[in-house]
Amino acid sequence: MAEPLATEGHYKTLYGDTPAEPRLAGLLAKASRIIRAEATRAGIDIDARITSGALDPDTAADVACDMARWALSCGPVDGATAITQTTGPFSQNLTLATPAGSMILTRAHRRLLGLPSQTAWQADLLDRG
Repeated sequence: MAEPLATEGHYKTLYGDTPAEPRLAGLLAKASRIIRAEATRAGIDIDARITSGALDPDTAADVACDMARWALSCGPVDGATAITQTTGPFSQNLTLATPAGSMILTRAHRRLLGLPSQTAWQADLLDRG
């Protein structure tokens, strides 16, 4: 198993102390696995790019920390950032941010890591011949 691209120290440097977050190390490791998997899918070896100096290791750590922070941003209801409840006549509203534990590798993250952006494609199914 490869070393995580970011440590709790990286995270605390960016975002300050977290109030006893036991999931932080695991989320940073998960973010690192997602980054490596996406890079491999694109035919890029992130660790080789870091070793060769083509990618700053702090940039990779920043992306992993951003992904972990996104996953930690859940409110008291998993994935909700705002909750409104009314008792009569029974109203409840939730504003969802992200499902609990969901990790997002954004277009900006992909650009920082030197990964190609995701693109849509189409197939012509009509016989034009």
